[in-house]
Amino acid sequence: MKLLILITVFMVSLIASVVTMDSFGTHSHRLMRDKHNIKMLEVVFDLFKLDQGRYPTQQEGFEIFRSKGNSDIRNWKQYLKEVPVDSWGNPYLFEVENGNNGEVVKLYSKGPNGVFESGDGDDIVNWEKGYNCEFYKTCRRPSEYIFMVSAILATISLIVILLIAILRVIKYLLKLRNKSTVDLD
Repeated sequence: MKLLILITVFMVSLIASVVTMDSFGTHSHRLMRDKHNIKMLEVVFDLFKLDQGRYPTQQEGFEIFRSKGNSDIRNWKQYLKEVPVDSWGNPYLFEVENGNNGEVVKLYSKGPNGVFESGDGDDIVNWEKGYNCEFYKTCRRPSEYIFMVSAILATISLIVILLIAILRVIKYLLKLRNKSTVDLD
């Protein structure tokens, strides 16, 4: 009976792990893709500055990389085929600030919650975050916790099932050994 309960727990845990695994991978994939896109956009901003001697203005936005529009930029060229959006369909944002070593471009995505939190929370940024949700493990979604707990339960159940099976085999072998020693006498 105990073995049947353990097998049931194992199967339920395994099914829960498989069901939530897809959303776990998708969320992590989105974060990695947005970090990569922000790095790529840094390069685009630097190329634009090399060609034009300045960064785009807020008014020009990302559109200047795709189309010259009404701009009077000299020697304009296309840097992007389309204006990028993050994994949640929101536009990437940027600010050009004056830093110690000249102008600095701050690029960011509002992240999964779609709220700009000044670079904190789940925002994806190209600067050092004051609060890193990945470090504190607060970026995880509930489905990721369900996946982890289910995987742990499945593993523990499988280990217990194997231990019970091993103990039963040992018990059976001991019975055989005792029977054979009794028969020899």
